Amino acid sequence: MKRDMEDNKYYTPDIEDLYIGYRCETYNAMNGEWVTDTLNGYNIQELYMTIESVLSVYIKTKYLDKEDIESLGWVWSEQHGWYTFGENQEWLMVIGTTVPLWVNVWNDQGGWYQGECKSINELRKLIKWLNI
Repeated sequence: MKRDMEDNKYYTPDIEDLYIGYRCETYNAMNGEWVTDTLNGYNIQELYMTIESVLSVYIKTKYLDKEDIESLGWVWSEQHGWYTFGENQEWLMVIGTTVPLWVNVWNDQGGWYQGECKSINELRKLIKWLNI
């Protein structure tokens, strides 16, 4: 099987980054296709039992992009040049266009994060940590 990373849209996650609810694509060796998946208690146990070299063949994660950000409820503001969320106007600014993306995320209570955000999974964690 050839590992197709589709012009650097995907990366292989580290095994310690995987958790129940992690969104990724898994390789189905039966039909040779990648399938969008969310890890659950059953399939994550299988992955943890797999050595890391095999992991890089059977799982890939899409880098964070505009569609992922918007799928979580963020709305692009032409006026400000960043994404806003909810009535409290929390906001997310994407810095640059290279992957993985760098982001600034602020909440209305003064909490913020600035740094790399590889995928929708990390963004979901940030939203939770910042109480957005």
